[in-house]
Amino acid sequence: MDGNRLNKDSKFSLYVLIMAVAVIVGNAKLTVEGMNATLFALNYRRGIVARGLFGWILDVICSIFGERFYCYQTVFVICTLGYILYLVVMWIFAKKFIASYSGNKYAMAFIMLMTPFFVSMFATLENYGRTDMYLLLLSLVAGYFILKGKFLFLSVICPAVGILIHEGYVFGYYNIILACLFYMFAVGCEGKKRSRYAIWTVISIACSLFVFIWVFSLSKTLLPMTDEIYQGIVSDAERLALEGGEVHYDFLRAYVLGVDLYEVETDDLLMGRLSSVIFLVFFTPVIIKVIQVIRAVYKESAHKKTVIVLSLGALTTLPLFIRKCDHGRWMFALVSYYLVMLCLLIIAENKVLKKVFLEQMQKTAKSGWEPIFYTAYFMVFIPFQTIVVDNFTQNAIVLFIRFMMGKYF
Repeated sequence: MDGNRLNKDSKFSLYVLIMAVAVIVGNAKLTVEGMNATLFALNYRRGIVARGLFGWILDVICSIFGERFYCYQTVFVICTLGYILYLVVMWIFAKKFIASYSGNKYAMAFIMLMTPFFVSMFATLENYGRTDMYLLLLSLVAGYFILKGKFLFLSVICPAVGILIHEGYVFGYYNIILACLFYMFAVGCEGKKRSRYAIWTVISIACSLFVFIWVFSLSKTLLPMTDEIYQGIVSDAERLALEGGEVHYDFLRAYVLGVDLYEVETDDLLMGRLSSVIFLVFFTPVIIKVIQVIRAVYKESAHKKTVIVLSLGALTTLPLFIRKCDHGRWMFALVSYYLVMLCLLIIAENKVLKKVFLEQMQKTAKSGWEPIFYTAYFMVFIPFQTIVVDNFTQNAIVLFIRFMMGKYF
């Protein structure tokens, strides 16, 4: 690498670091609150329960270092180290993406644009310590090695771990692994190697289905639950909460006692669905640009059916949008699918996608104003939240309600 290239890469890395730090400082409260802390009260002491993995990790830490570590401070350290790991892994893949274009300025610009999106999501008060970042990392790492043709057993292990962390992994992030397996089966190899990917796909789906049923259904029937045990778990959750912070009692009633919270969350569901509709309407310019890229790839690709299947992969998130209220999280998973698949396939040297994406970036840059518009417009929606998709959408809903009340009441 020559001196100019090294200097260019160093300057770019510095700028990304400055942006990442600015995004974190601007959004982070460095506090683990609500459900994110309550989650650690679930563990495997009395059997397998949904979302009990991190509680089990906390138990292991306490068994090694002492019971005094069963406190909020330990939860905070675990969440902070997890967030740092998330940032490091995302940066590694960003560098790989840029290297696939040999340091092209358009690739650097794309990574610069995506940095606030991925960094801000888990820096906010609502999402600091949110387990979704681990779900994304599991699929990202497994997808990378699948496309490399290495460590295919990760297509089984990563989904299993993801489901133990959060059963919503099946609908939110497992699509990345399945898409990579399908791509390799349809396009990436021939002959006996194709059957290899077909076999791993079947094993992956079968094992994921088993773990999903086990932690989400069987665990509730196999685990005898008394009021005394439940109150013990509530006590643990209160012990792990930040002083003055809240415990998510509804979450415990759902995942310990098996109480269906659908009726309790009716208002949140309505707000989430409304925010998703409004978000998609305002996000239309970006959606159109994505469709243009997909269309261009479809025209040039010799594997048109594969392009269609991969383009529809994000639809696995629909059950989450229908049944669950955290639409900000599900929208993040949906957007992440397209961004992660784009980066993984370009890193894997998909020539058609690599060529089309660069051409689209160059075409956008030629207009002069479009790069500024898309950058500024994309930033309006960052960071994503939990129930409501983002601050912009939330404000739009509030303004709409005030307008309606002022006009009709």
